[in-house]
Amino acid sequence: LRGTFYMYKEKENDKAKIDFEKALTLKPNNSDVLLNLKNLYRQEHNYTDGLIMLKQYEQRAVTDNELYNVYSSYTFYFGLLNDYKTEQYYFDKMAEIHPGRSYTQVWLYFRSKQFEKAIDYIEKYRSKDTQNKILSLGSYYMQMGENSEALKFFEKWHEYVKVEGVRGLLSTGTYLSYGHTLIRDGQVEKGMTMIKKQIEVFDELISAGRDFPGVYYDLVGVYAVLEDYDKVYENMDKFEKLNGWTWWEGMVEVAKFDVRFDSLRDNPRFQEWIKRAEQQLEKVQKQIEPYLQSKKQ
Repeated sequence: LRGTFYMYKEKENDKAKIDFEKALTLKPNNSDVLLNLKNLYRQEHNYTDGLIMLKQYEQRAVTDNELYNVYSSYTFYFGLLNDYKTEQYYFDKMAEIHPGRSYTQVWLYFRSKQFEKAIDYIEKYRSKDTQNKILSLGSYYMQMGENSEALKFFEKWHEYVKVEGVRGLLSTGTYLSYGHTLIRDGQVEKGMTMIKKQIEVFDELISAGRDFPGVYYDLVGVYAVLEDYDKVYENMDKFEKLNGWTWWEGMVEVAKFDVRFDSLRDNPRFQEWIKRAEQQLEKVQKQIEPYLQSKKQ
């Protein structure tokens, strides 16, 4: 899934924005200030101001790392537009600078259901086994319906977790995928154990104030397995309140095929959830598209 994005606390976020906006009045051409404001606006879903900062930052971008930041930002915005062609163009520009660095290239392959390309990319550019690499491969095989192959990777991921603990944003939701795949493979009891373990992991994150939209997205899948529909609907609402549909680009499209939601496909509340997601995304697309016309490929 998509690379981690630093989560400020709300009050810290507001203070940082005020400080950077003041700094911008003193140093209007400072690239670091523009970069931080761009990221802060994007994080609070103020995409139009984020794009204005991006344009200013782009005008001053000279070094490879600065240009890489510019191209990376455009992949996000064209991802919101579901413009895979232009998004891939900017991933190619990133790869010209740092081949294989971007994990978000894999997210594009995932969202567009090019799972074989995602697997090839990871195996080519991620030689070292890590929790992220292993769980990602398991997730792609899970979405492809190849349960036995997926379980090989989820079992390997679980062995790493026993030694290291859960590491990284993506690892926090992998008990759900592991449990879901076990149940599809007929290992119901073991699968349910993993599902319950997933609830424990998320409860700890929420209690510590370290929750993020993906927690509630995954909890929809957790409680769908448990057939606790009040909890399913509760977590749908929490995900929406955190603007989860535009947290990462492509979330709406992924939810439409994510196998962990298969049991909900005919559920009217789930269908309404997806419809609201499409409407919210369309609203954002209308806001940002005028700023991106000159960059479209």
